[in-house]
Amino acid sequence: MEFFVSSQTLSVSTYLDPRFKNLAFRNHYTADDIKKTVTEIIVEKINEVTRENQKKPEEQLIKETPVDDAEADIFGDFDKIVAQT
Repeated sequence: MEFFVSSQTLSVSTYLDPRFKNLAFRNHYTADDIKKTVTEIIVEKINEVTRENQKKPEEQLIKETPVDDAEADIFGDFDKIVAQT
């Protein structure tokens, strides 16, 4: 078990696996440490993407993220089903 806890990749992967969550860790302190690590990784990635996007002109960001009206309508299929009943 020591190898498992000492490997960040294995620990994070196990924590993120919904089958295991905290069950694989012997104490809640270890699980809390892994949760903190996962949170830090996510925050770091969000900050990285934010910094990259701040460097780009607004027009370029809009062009890079086209939105199809059909895809944006998340209730379109649901409304059709409800209308048929």
